[in-house]
Amino acid sequence: MAKIDIALTYAKRGWAVLALAPNSKIPLKHKLQKNGSKDATTDEEKITIIWAEHPDANIGIATGKISNITVLDLDDASAPKNLKEIGYSLPNTYIVKTKRGYHIYYLYDKTIQQSQGRVEKCDIRNDGGYVVGAGSTIDDTEYSVHGQAKDLIKCDLPPIFKKPAEPVQTDWVNSSTKVPEGQRNDYLFRYACTQRTNKNLSESDVATLVYKYNDEHLVPPLPVNEVMNILQSASKYSIGSQMNVAQTTIAPPMIEKQTDRKATFFWQDENIKVDVTNISYKWNNIYSRLAITHNGQTILNSNYAFFNEKSKAEVFAMLRNINPQPNWLGILLYIQHHVSEYTERDGEAIDLVRHKPSTDNPYLLFPVIRTKQATVLYADGGSGKSTIALTLACSLATGKSLLEGIEPINKKGVNVLYLDWETTEDDLSMLIDAISEGNKMQFPYDKVIYKNMSGAFIDRVDSIVDDILKYNIDLIIVDSIVGSAGSDVNDAEAARLYFQALRSLNVASLGISHTNKQGGLFGTTFFRNLARQVYILESVQRDGENPIVALLHDKHNMSQKQAPMVYQTNYEGTKFHTTSINYEKIDIQSVPELSKHINTRERIIYALQKGDKSPDELSKELNLGIAIVESTLRTYTNNFKSLGEVWTLV
Repeated sequence: MAKIDIALTYAKRGWAVLALAPNSKIPLKHKLQKNGSKDATTDEEKITIIWAEHPDANIGIATGKISNITVLDLDDASAPKNLKEIGYSLPNTYIVKTKRGYHIYYLYDKTIQQSQGRVEKCDIRNDGGYVVGAGSTIDDTEYSVHGQAKDLIKCDLPPIFKKPAEPVQTDWVNSSTKVPEGQRNDYLFRYACTQRTNKNLSESDVATLVYKYNDEHLVPPLPVNEVMNILQSASKYSIGSQMNVAQTTIAPPMIEKQTDRKATFFWQDENIKVDVTNISYKWNNIYSRLAITHNGQTILNSNYAFFNEKSKAEVFAMLRNINPQPNWLGILLYIQHHVSEYTERDGEAIDLVRHKPSTDNPYLLFPVIRTKQATVLYADGGSGKSTIALTLACSLATGKSLLEGIEPINKKGVNVLYLDWETTEDDLSMLIDAISEGNKMQFPYDKVIYKNMSGAFIDRVDSIVDDILKYNIDLIIVDSIVGSAGSDVNDAEAARLYFQALRSLNVASLGISHTNKQGGLFGTTFFRNLARQVYILESVQRDGENPIVALLHDKHNMSQKQAPMVYQTNYEGTKFHTTSINYEKIDIQSVPELSKHINTRERIIYALQKGDKSPDELSKELNLGIAIVESTLRTYTNNFKSLGEVWTLV
């Protein structure tokens, strides 16, 4: 049966469908579904138009109320066993055989939470989600109806898949609240404590709501370690009781020893010691043996799955029953975060206490891309982020600096793998030709390898490893993170799986992403928190002129924050075809729209780079009060030195 006929059959059944790219799970780009899965429809005319133009398009089925279906997504053959361990057996309902597992269809249940990983290898697709329908093909595997049952049954999924209780609402918590810097910690702590007054919320539910509030209301969101500390502080209070919300602080543990396969944590004030041994990574989780002693007495010695909420809840309940006083949730969250930093990688276990770091240059492309580390570049749509990313790739491939101030370390050039979820090889090839022409160079095409991608990045690691080995790749570019996530980018699990995949490749990476409505990085804050470096690309477009772009250093781990790098773009060509692209570095202070990104000290540094000046001259040039200028000069004597009436750079 033709795919158009299959799609129409689903529509007649009341299931809203959307076209997916051929051999892909990604929504097809089409004028009738500009909003992706949100434009899923039962309109036969629209369906006919789309599939008449794209007869090989796969069929997506929107889940939730729109189609009156809830779907249990089993990732592989081990998933039913995991369900049996919590007392649930698969029913006789409409089932679709997928590439590796099954889709179990139920009648819509609004109480079921769209989620990932609450039970290993078992995901839920409900309101706002979609699944690949039977009749579609992924990697030469056709999705097909499994078994005899054609009708859907009432959803009988266990409570672990249910939505958590509604959060407690107060006068200061509503959908429009935006909390600025300076108030974020207080607001989030009060919010966490308030949710703990709800007896219907578990510790896990409280943590989920707190992370969600952080993502949606705090501008910018707090880093994950700060959220963890707030959860630790709030967990001092009993769930279901009215509490004093005065903020408390919890000292970090004294870490005695840390290696790839074991760790020891010691909270001196509470006399709590935690030994984590036999650490291993498999099946998208981290497993270990957890031994906890309190006041010299062993109170727990058990296996533990760090990213399994059921395991975490059971251990937490056990510890609270033994002794309710210590901050057990905070301890578990702290250990989870710390251990995960060291274990999501393959290879021989390394004793970090004795390990001597490499003396090689830490940069692949200074100062933007660090060797074997993850960098994220994000910007508004149409700001030129893919062009900048390709220019960086060309710089690495040729060993030449194509953006002043950004230098490739290997002057002979290195190989780059461009993984593309958004455009086509034609688009990228055209841009490379334009970059080559604009910089008057002969580009070595064999050094930039292009690969059109679909599906989740985590599911493509094996083939990417083959490409890295085959082409001797030093950098991979992921365009884009949103396309490669393979699931809800607002889910922390999607970020964890993305960076887990990157770390397993052991090469540098540059992930391209988009901005959210608030101007921050799109998706969960974990995409920012887990990256080693984050750059924002800001574009200034003036009428009739080529845009000015600025690379702004948003996050820097294990490196100094870089000053904004500002470039005038030079585009040549026709309305439909760009033939030449290059970038000319300019002074940030020549672009008033960008001056907000540098502080007074930096502005004075820029001004004095042109020559020595008096405070009065600086005041007039920078349009700053004389008192502010003089105070800054006196405060930062490590930067500035007085030469009588004028000041100079140190």
